[in-house]
Amino acid sequence: MRARIAMAVLKRPAEATTGAFVLRPTQRRTVALLRRAIAAHGGALLTDAPGTGKTVIALAVAARYDDVLVAGPAAVRAQWLQSAERAGVALRFASLEALSHGFAPRAAPLLIVDEAHHLRNAGTQRYRQIASLARGAAVLLLSATPVVNRRADRDALLALFLSPRAMARPSVLSDVLLRDATSVEQRAPVRLPDLPCTTDIPGLADAISSLPPAFPTSDGRSATALVALGLAMAWASSLAALDAALRRREQRGRALADSLSAGRWPTRDALRNWVLGDDSTQLAFDLVVEPSQTQAPRDALPVLHRHLDAVSRMRGLIAGYIAQDSAARANALVALLDELAPLRVLVLAHHAETVRALHRQLLHLPGIVAITGTRVLAASGNWSRAEVLTALGPGAPPYRADDPRGIRLLIATDLLAEGVELQGCAALVHGDPTWTPARLEQREGRVLREGQRAQVRIAQFRLPAAAAPLLALRERLAAKRRARVAAAAPADAARALRTRLSKWLTIRTTPVADSLPRQPFPTERLAAVCSRQAGFLAVVRIAGELKLLGGLATGRRWRVTTDPATLLTLIELADGASTRLELRHVQCVRRVLQRWLTQRAARRTLRGESALDDALARRLRRRLDTALATEPLARRTELGAAWAQILQRALTARGIGHRRDVQRLLREAPDDRAFIDGLAALTTKRPDSLSESGRLSLHTLLLLVEPSQAPSRPLGSADFSRSAASLA
Repeated sequence: MRARIAMAVLKRPAEATTGAFVLRPTQRRTVALLRRAIAAHGGALLTDAPGTGKTVIALAVAARYDDVLVAGPAAVRAQWLQSAERAGVALRFASLEALSHGFAPRAAPLLIVDEAHHLRNAGTQRYRQIASLARGAAVLLLSATPVVNRRADRDALLALFLSPRAMARPSVLSDVLLRDATSVEQRAPVRLPDLPCTTDIPGLADAISSLPPAFPTSDGRSATALVALGLAMAWASSLAALDAALRRREQRGRALADSLSAGRWPTRDALRNWVLGDDSTQLAFDLVVEPSQTQAPRDALPVLHRHLDAVSRMRGLIAGYIAQDSAARANALVALLDELAPLRVLVLAHHAETVRALHRQLLHLPGIVAITGTRVLAASGNWSRAEVLTALGPGAPPYRADDPRGIRLLIATDLLAEGVELQGCAALVHGDPTWTPARLEQREGRVLREGQRAQVRIAQFRLPAAAAPLLALRERLAAKRRARVAAAAPADAARALRTRLSKWLTIRTTPVADSLPRQPFPTERLAAVCSRQAGFLAVVRIAGELKLLGGLATGRRWRVTTDPATLLTLIELADGASTRLELRHVQCVRRVLQRWLTQRAARRTLRGESALDDALARRLRRRLDTALATEPLARRTELGAAWAQILQRALTARGIGHRRDVQRLLREAPDDRAFIDGLAALTTKRPDSLSESGRLSLHTLLLLVEPSQAPSRPLGSADFSRSAASLA
């Protein structure tokens, strides 16, 4: 009976191959779960760890679609196109960078978004473009780090295909949030001691913390605390990075001072027109292209000059230490290379100036390559970015000192921290601390990947002692880590539930005859076990789909749930010995289940699953009522019925893109006819969903019966009887 429940819930795994790819058992199970989530809810978010094959899983899902659109960072375009060719899947790729600049590709029945955490800000242009493409499409989001700072990051992603009310239900979250793959033991990295760098500079921490406020642009704020934090993070990266950050502040301040001297207070966009390079500004041109700028306040220049003087003094304070700091960091890397020979080492840093400073110190050594953006710096000849990634990617041969084109050390910015495979490197050095645990995981995911043959080593540079209080990194990272754990709790509970159920498939059980006649229930399987708490586990068929439900008797009432955490508790309770099954218990559970289904359908009818909030739904109804009132009486019945269907589709459609389209239509439709036609066009395409209304049929029932004090009557049957009486 336990095995029957497990087989019904775990589902049949997907096909073993997709083109030239052979899927592992966990990948096949994930594909089946993703297909069901997309069918039931219109989308899914796959959060497996970096290096576990999310691209292959997504291509297996995409194999059933004729047209697929993939959106992701430009850096992963080549990987997607190559993998799609191997999988035999035709797809189109649109970079998130192009979407940010207004590119609008043709929509597809399946939308896949790689590195989806780049969409956590719903106010960006790229988010609006993706929301529009997601309307009416099946959506598959891929991100190992969907929560960067707070739980709202995850909710912004789910809003692309879920309504806010659906996101509030743990059972829905456990369906659409999937994290099934786990790391194997041999991939656990070895943490090395921190690498030494330069000593602390006297007075630098005080100079950063006491930095006078900068005068803001007309559409911004001074953000003094954020500026100080950014300078402290640059210091933790390298003194070269700090000097570059201070130089940019000086340049921006001079440009702002020039504009203020002319009596103009520029916006942020206008100020960018002044900046041409690291050491040059363009004067007066901005006054021609932006003649309507705001008049500057009287105290603007004194405030700005105090800030610039402090920045200039800070640059003078660190000037004599920059070369020493870069040399100390480079020497630490050389010592690490000697210790780990012949393994390759990867260094990732947020600041490009840190990468350039390290490369300048090490370029006399063989096998040193640096990448900043699209530029490759190497003394061993001309390299393209693609050639470097190929040389260090899957299947890379071991490093040989006699190879003139061999890469021993790769230093790169965080542009390589996402979407690329660098299994050829067996050691990673964090060139600077990360703002979030998500970035830390993304970096380490470049080398901690499937196919990594060597034991991975991970190190980082020692944080300057005086910078630690300014950064408070431990507290910041801990808070963000707690947010990540809370946001992933439904996915983790669902994974634990599947893991626990899989054990039931391997347990040999002894058949126990029961007293229940089989004739009334020819397709059902029923049994009972002893438990310390009365309850049940039931597999039911609703709208053709099998669903696992759990019930707990609490006092005089039954609580029916699909929450994975509660189901996991019930499964632990269901490991007792078999006991007698009574027909009245089964009849009570059947009534409880039907009552639960009726109440749930009623709640969903009243509350709905729409992406439209109540205020927007009322506006939509009023607009349709107003339009209907202008029609001839003879046509109102016919039009009312047709428009009611359009309204129903509009109220049940999901995704933030649909809500924004309805808002725009209400705002911009020139007349009633254009409004009705536009609303009908918005609601013609919707992802299929599984209805959960109507009657349900019982597939498998396992009753949890409390131990009996009297042999003739199992204890707990009174609870069943009281529940049945309360339902009558």
